[in-house]
Amino acid sequence: MSSERKAARKEFPEDEALKNIKWTLLQTPENLDAEAEKKLEDAFKISPKLSDIYNLRIALKAIFKADYSIEIGLEALNTWQLKAEKIASKALAKFLVTVTNWKDKVVNFFTNRVTNAAMEGTNNHIRSIIRRSFGYVDFQALCLRVLTECGQVP
Repeated sequence: MSSERKAARKEFPEDEALKNIKWTLLQTPENLDAEAEKKLEDAFKISPKLSDIYNLRIALKAIFKADYSIEIGLEALNTWQLKAEKIASKALAKFLVTVTNWKDKVVNFFTNRVTNAAMEGTNNHIRSIIRRSFGYVDFQALCLRVLTECGQVP
């Protein structure tokens, strides 16, 4: 959505409606106040494609919030994907390739409703420790730092 917002901003640089809407686009509709709704409405009049992508994002979130079986979840995801393919967006097309490549793994979410988000967060934390450290000479020192910062002191 961010790349589509930037493209719309470049296409219509003088339109005030497309300025400062990044965080408004990331909010869910139920969290929007009247002013934010008006901002989005004005922006969507200028860029209908941005509206389509916003609505697709909301629909995708709804699929994963629903208590579906694998079969129904897969059907809902395929329906969503068909709608998304109709929108001509490079960023969305790239995302759809990822969804297609990993679809069998993604629909496994509907079995136990578990993601790898915690592990991804830990990996990101470790990478940030390594960046801040300017390189540890001793691997043991790195291990101790990671265990200390991640809350698992030996």
